Amino acid sequence: MRGILSKNTQDSESEVILPISFIHYYFFYCDTLSMAASAPVDPKILALRKEMAARYARVPEANRPKVRTCANCNLPVHASPICASTGLFHDLDSKRIIGGLAVDGDRRAFTGGELVAALNAARIKFQPARVSLVRVDADSIGVFQTFVAQTSWRVMRIGVLYGTVEAATPPSDASAPSGGGRTVTSPSPAPTGSVIVNVHSIYEPEQLANDSRVVDWGGSRDPRLPKVDALAGLLGLRRVGLIVTHPVRDSAEVVLTGQELMMIAREQSIWGDHCLLLTAGPDATTKQLHSQAWQASEQAVELFRLGIFSEHPENSSTISSSHPLELAQEDVDDKGKRTMLVKAAASVVDCRWLLGYIAVEQWTSPLLQNKFIRISRPGQRPPEYNNLRIFVEDPKRKRLPLVEQLQDFHVLVFLMENLFDIRSDMPVIVDAIRSKDSSRLGQLEEIIREGLRNPMPSGNGSR
Repeated sequence: MRGILSKNTQDSESEVILPISFIHYYFFYCDTLSMAASAPVDPKILALRKEMAARYARVPEANRPKVRTCANCNLPVHASPICASTGLFHDLDSKRIIGGLAVDGDRRAFTGGELVAALNAARIKFQPARVSLVRVDADSIGVFQTFVAQTSWRVMRIGVLYGTVEAATPPSDASAPSGGGRTVTSPSPAPTGSVIVNVHSIYEPEQLANDSRVVDWGGSRDPRLPKVDALAGLLGLRRVGLIVTHPVRDSAEVVLTGQELMMIAREQSIWGDHCLLLTAGPDATTKQLHSQAWQASEQAVELFRLGIFSEHPENSSTISSSHPLELAQEDVDDKGKRTMLVKAAASVVDCRWLLGYIAVEQWTSPLLQNKFIRISRPGQRPPEYNNLRIFVEDPKRKRLPLVEQLQDFHVLVFLMENLFDIRSDMPVIVDAIRSKDSSRLGQLEEIIREGLRNPMPSGNGSR
């Protein structure tokens, strides 16, 4: 025997045929749930629950089970395998490194395939950059570099890049633009990546630097940075890397220092493989400003996550590893046969083996301007409301609608830091700017105009 349930569709009437036994079971299951919900709980079960709760209350706080959190990012270690602050693997203290892989510290037996994978992970192989081109907003990089040049390169600076990522168009022919820096035997600096990064703005975080390097930046030094990340997200932008200045050096000898390599490896580990590092500094020969872009190989990022990299104390163009690494170079003989040549394991690796070159172009962001005063500069006062008034009353902007006057990344950072809340107010302002509709500002427009009419000292007045 069978039962028939009918249902109508737009085209025709169709039938769904189900066994009677299934229908009976469904209603029986619903009745059972209803009875279970209304039935009293067995007193023995209630007593057992109370006893277990009393036992737990007698356990010392130190012995109770806890959700383990990372001391660096303050997040549960099970939430992500990667620390959002350091870019290293969580739970490294409970693991040991075999070859180039982290394994459970208690594990002793491995398959042949696992051992081969571990050995290959410690065998350095050159990899081209996955990004083929980076376009940098001209005003952003110009203001960033000009400040350092005005100090005669006595103070190094770092900046966070915010932008978008798009797919690259394959070249029409086999030729590729040549890269900068020094070419080594195996790695080719020609960019062959599959994506293009567009940098719309550069934010300069609070930082500590000297005449040779940036010593510390971001983190606890700049509590504003997470809010700037959130502001960029409202604008449809994301972290796409870093820009760092460097003193005079021969680009043929030093492509990136070990410190710079670890900087970009950390960014790629946390924010994604689209991230890159822009470098800017005077050329040793021409003394002219020289800019290049680089990306760490995926293998370099994985090794960085193991926490085995450190700066070499003497040779800045290399990086030290606490575990021996091999260099693997692919060669082709006269007959076209490919062979892999492996050099002896070493604890020092030239940074060039772990980097891929990226072509650089300047462009003008169609989304934002970047002309307002930067909020953090050594030796300079942060911007105040009077600076904002002078900015919007500039003859080039005075007759523009308010939303177009505010269409500057660093103006928005100023408003976020001094007047408006990133969660409730800034989304409204950004929406009005992106839609070019001042009416969407609502009562926030009067607050802004009142601040321009009666400039007050700047400070953290965000609600």
